[in-house]
Amino acid sequence: MRKLLPKYRKLFSEYSKTLKLPKVKSNNPSVVAPFGPCCVGKTTTMTYLAKKLPFVHLNHDKMRLFMRERGIGENEGNKILYKYLPIVRLSRQFLLKGYSVILDRDFGTNNKNILVAVEKETQRLGIKFFLIKIWAAKRFVVQKIMTRKLMPPERGGILDRKTALDCYLYSLTHYAKNYKRLAPKAVANINTSKPIASQLKNLIKFLKTEMGV
Repeated sequence: MRKLLPKYRKLFSEYSKTLKLPKVKSNNPSVVAPFGPCCVGKTTTMTYLAKKLPFVHLNHDKMRLFMRERGIGENEGNKILYKYLPIVRLSRQFLLKGYSVILDRDFGTNNKNILVAVEKETQRLGIKFFLIKIWAAKRFVVQKIMTRKLMPPERGGILDRKTALDCYLYSLTHYAKNYKRLAPKAVANINTSKPIASQLKNLIKFLKTEMGV
């Protein structure tokens, strides 16, 4: 990874202080990460997991919002996210302290440098890295975007329904090969058009054992 500039080191440190840490550490710290199209329910699923298991929940969109609130523009923000990889650096920080980590972003995008960096870092630390496929039928996702209340931008959401729909359709089309390639690596396949609690039951048992909690 690139050498971290002091101003970014300070920024990442300030962001880490906003995170809620679990009361319990893991005997075997692990990393969980989703992949799937925009607006399909990745954060909803990861938030549920974080409530059921002791994870530090690192959310890519919330990092972006954090930077925006500090006057960092979109261009610099993207540079920070994709070149200096805060989600990877912070995950290492918490893993070394004995915490398991959720990396909440779409790992099926064309920003493969983040996936590669996570795979290298977890291998170097001897940490297990679990991918989870998040999906739903196109009709369901489109209907959800057009009818449900959107998360406002000040909470890390998308500005309007058209933007959300464009984001979904773009990722569905342009990242289809990536999703297909990652599918065999997934330890779970979650359909968000159906209740996620029952689908996650076995996964939670599996992760609990893997994490040693």
